[in-house]
Amino acid sequence: KKINKFSINKSILIYGPSGIGKNFIANKIHMQLSGNNPDTFINMSENLMNDTDLLKFSSLHSYFTIYLNDYENFDKSDLLNYLNFIKNKTLNASIIIDTKNYINDDPILKDLDFKLHLNSLNNRKNEIFGIFEHYINIFFKKKFDKEIIIDKEIANILLNHSWPGNIFELMNICELITNKLSKD
Repeated sequence: KKINKFSINKSILIYGPSGIGKNFIANKIHMQLSGNNPDTFINMSENLMNDTDLLKFSSLHSYFTIYLNDYENFDKSDLLNYLNFIKNKTLNASIIIDTKNYINDDPILKDLDFKLHLNSLNNRKNEIFGIFEHYINIFFKKKFDKEIIIDKEIANILLNHSWPGNIFELMNICELITNKLSKD
């Protein structure tokens, strides 16, 4: 529900423990803001772009998302520069930053427009089936080049599991199911 409030040219912080789905939520936010265009999601951990690259990319696309996975790993002056591009609307983009260690008095983090704290899956039971559907379809599409419809009874099974792990545990289950189906 909270991600429906996010808008273009804003800065968003997603924080919480490792493996709880910060990247998943960042992608969901991007897909909502981009009109479902996965090609305009720039994960700066994988595609480090400088100012010139970002300006060129901006001239080619009406909107894109800059995603900074693991805030602690980025140079703070680069971060401030990206944030100024967004704040001044030099780029028609949003910036999403994630961190495991949110520090309330960090000058960069405290000035972001939106902050979203994620709890473990045990505390987010209402999201488990949607996350499961998302990942099972990603793996199924890779293996069989089509999506599937999942019986809602599976939701009961997922909700009754204690989920001591995280999103990666759920992803691994989806991958195992898909691999098992491909062998049958």
